Amino acid sequence: MKKSRSLQEYVEQFQLANHLNPDLLRCLHLYRLDEERDLELNDPTQARLDFLVEGSLYVSYDHLDGTRSAIGTLSPMALIGELDLFVEEPNLRLSITTAEPSAFLYIERDFALRYGANDPRFLRLVIQNLSSKLIRSTLILRHNVLPLSGQVAALLLTQTADGNNKLRIKSKNYLAELVGTTTRHLNRILNTFVTDG
Repeated sequence: MKKSRSLQEYVEQFQLANHLNPDLLRCLHLYRLDEERDLELNDPTQARLDFLVEGSLYVSYDHLDGTRSAIGTLSPMALIGELDLFVEEPNLRLSITTAEPSAFLYIERDFALRYGANDPRFLRLVIQNLSSKLIRSTLILRHNVLPLSGQVAALLLTQTADGNNKLRIKSKNYLAELVGTTTRHLNRILNTFVTDG
């Protein structure tokens, strides 16, 4: 069994003292969620800024008809709730679910604003995170105009290759959901890629 790490160990690992002033560091709390658990984002009385420090998350969009579309993943040092710091209840209808056991640091919204709203280092961290999310969402939109095989290829090319030049994806089901197709159709596309070399 993996030993649970402390709040201070995460602060040191991600060098948060370079981004958070002493007041913000004092307001940090640590919590953990098991796999396949949803983050509670819809309660304005619980508004907070989360720092994913271990594990990974699936981000999905909840459509008005009750269906859900996967739109991406988040990995450590992603921020969650940074838009909520400045926009009251943006109502983006996003669901964020743990893909594996995950750990988070958080600061309550009121404290983040009180101690960070005029702190350039903290604001730079927030802006960098928002910029990264904007770039990724723009890439997703840009790829949506491609034919389905092009969308699959574009998403695969954005994945990190390991030392053996193999692409890593969470699962075929997840990739199929990202491009809005069935796993069976995705398999046909992947087999075509293999055949075409």
